[in-house]
Amino acid sequence: MGEVKAMKCYKALFDGMRGGTGISSMVNVTSGKFCGDYGRGSAMVQIGGYGADPYEGNRKAIVDFLKPHIEEARRSGAKVAVNTLALNLDYLVEFVKGFEEAGGDFVEYNAHTPSQGYVSKGLGYIQFAPKNQRSLFEFTKRLSDALSIPLIVKGRAWSPASSGSVERVAADYAVLAEELVKHGASAIHLNIRKEDEKRYDLDVLKEIRDKSDVFLIASGYAGLTHGGGVSLDKAVSDAKAILDAGADLVLIGEAAMHDPTIVERLAERL
Repeated sequence: MGEVKAMKCYKALFDGMRGGTGISSMVNVTSGKFCGDYGRGSAMVQIGGYGADPYEGNRKAIVDFLKPHIEEARRSGAKVAVNTLALNLDYLVEFVKGFEEAGGDFVEYNAHTPSQGYVSKGLGYIQFAPKNQRSLFEFTKRLSDALSIPLIVKGRAWSPASSGSVERVAADYAVLAEELVKHGASAIHLNIRKEDEKRYDLDVLKEIRDKSDVFLIASGYAGLTHGGGVSLDKAVSDAKAILDAGADLVLIGEAAMHDPTIVERLAERL
């Protein structure tokens, strides 16, 4: 059932975002207000990432927290996703149900964070590693089964520089993408940064696209110059390169922090 739901039920919804751009979640940055102010022209904006553990499954508190953020984010005209994670899977399930109840459009499970509080438990970005994929599939299935809105799973192509050694996290991203779909994921969001070289990795997108038709979201360095600035021309060339490599949707992160209009102007040129 998970694969059928992921691949068929949401096709029209995802097709409407194909070739577009939007705002990627950034912890302590992408509130509903940020997304509403900076996300005009987006196909998708992402609020969060939010840890679900502090809410301890309290649905009312979850809805009361998320609903104003969703309403603010909708000022962008985009679909609204929440990026979330938790140590306690039961609490996470209640959090994503609360997001759906509050009117959100997509849930994104964060198997991406480098925070040691999660990584030390086999969660966060390390959950894409072969030894931790069993728990990744368990989280994916539980979340998908709990939702009637699409589930996105976010991870990293390369481990963060803070890990001490920048290496590919998964052995085979195409196989991993297909397994995630089988467990209920509707889309994969990959951070394609290779932080030790300050570049993004297009090859991993091509690797997935050659073997899978999963809806593929990518983010990482788009629009950022090597000097640390922001360039619309670079955002356009980066986005086009990422889309040409196989991504269906390109999300902007840090560049939107420095230029409130870059997402809207990028969308006009894609």
